[in-house]
Amino acid sequence: MKELLLLMFRIGIIGFGGGSALIPVIEKEVVKEKKLITSNEYNKYIVVASITPGALPVELAGGIGWKVAGIRGMILSAIAMAFPGAIFTYLFLLLISFADKSILQQISFMSFGVNIFIIIILTEYVWRIIRQAITSKRFLKQIFIMLLVFFFTSEKNLSILLGINYTPTFNISTLNIFAMAFFIAAFTQGVFNKKNWIIIISVCSLYLLCISKIGLIQNVYIKYMVESIMVFLGIWGFMHSITANIIKRKLPTKLWQGECTFFLIILVLSIIAASYISFAGIEFVFHGILSSLMSFGGGDAYLAVADAMFVQAGFLPGDIFYGQIIPIINVLPGSILCKTLTGIGYYIGHTFIGTYLAEITFSVIGLITGVIGSCSVFYFILVLYERLEALPFLQVMRRWIQPIIAGMLLMVAVSLIIHNIKIGQQSYFTSLEIWGIIAVIYLGGIFFLYKININRFISVVFLILVSSFIFNMK
Repeated sequence: MKELLLLMFRIGIIGFGGGSALIPVIEKEVVKEKKLITSNEYNKYIVVASITPGALPVELAGGIGWKVAGIRGMILSAIAMAFPGAIFTYLFLLLISFADKSILQQISFMSFGVNIFIIIILTEYVWRIIRQAITSKRFLKQIFIMLLVFFFTSEKNLSILLGINYTPTFNISTLNIFAMAFFIAAFTQGVFNKKNWIIIISVCSLYLLCISKIGLIQNVYIKYMVESIMVFLGIWGFMHSITANIIKRKLPTKLWQGECTFFLIILVLSIIAASYISFAGIEFVFHGILSSLMSFGGGDAYLAVADAMFVQAGFLPGDIFYGQIIPIINVLPGSILCKTLTGIGYYIGHTFIGTYLAEITFSVIGLITGVIGSCSVFYFILVLYERLEALPFLQVMRRWIQPIIAGMLLMVAVSLIIHNIKIGQQSYFTSLEIWGIIAVIYLGGIFFLYKININRFISVVFLILVSSFIFNMK
């Protein structure tokens, strides 16, 4: 156990490049050198981690820990993997809180380059999804889903970017997108006959009218009724699928034993600790868990979910999220999900309570919620993997999740561009100059990353130096 925790902590310190980049690193250390698990077991964990929400390196660490020492090993191993990035995030944000105006200005200049680096990563992800769609038979459907999601989530940002005085019709959150996606997938189970089309179009249209920004349907009771219908139909379709595909086989009783209790105990302790500092902390715990359960598509994709769950929900302003937290977490090692929740927890403790105890408590709670959210769903799917693999609901979501995430990431990219434009305007650059700087640094980053294959860490440092030099020259 001691060897495992030290190993995961060390990998967490050098964990640059995202979850996928850590797969061969973990395999070399855990499978080939230490032989803590077999190659077949590790491959199974990769598959399960890839089809479940949460932080991939944290889930892999949790799976290895579970094999070595049960549920205790799962939680401690996952924390050991996530802890270095979390503590670095806390220390950097603490340093910023003591910085004077000139240092904050330099951080703002640096964030310009980091934001462009993130835009490169996001657009590369979207382009990869588009290329995969081109080679499949579902190209038009996937592109349509991606553009639809982008339109529904980006109306306001697009109007700001284009300088148009326009009141968004929908501009709905990513949470609403996921709600509709899970409803359609659970209800239809991939069967789109005439009856199902009529039902999903009717229900989703009513739902969009209820949540639209211009208030086409303002009656809250109608909204609750529509949401209840979506939940009922989704559960009905899901249970019907389970009855047809799973219940005929015996469910593993271990799923419902001590592991579930262990997760609940940690969750309850986090809620108690949060409520002791502030009752607002209880909402933060649930949003943290929920955002972990919604984080399909890797660490970069979690930024869209975090925007919806925390920025759009009013936990912190977009300038703090895109100007401080995101630049910091993208130059540090570790899980983006856990670092983001740690940073948001720090901001909540610092802003709403303003004591070191609150900052540390909410930072730790952010880390714990990211770990528990990732490990709990990973464990349940791991236990039921062979039975759930052929479930139509999962088959549908596997087809949809990438274009949905791609549309959301385009929304995040537009938000980052808007933030960079604000930085440029504060430095008295003209709009044409700002767009020129963005284009030059973007193309330079692509050249570094994909043409001469410079690793991510060196590339982001290069973009930071270039943006800082340009703005300081001004």
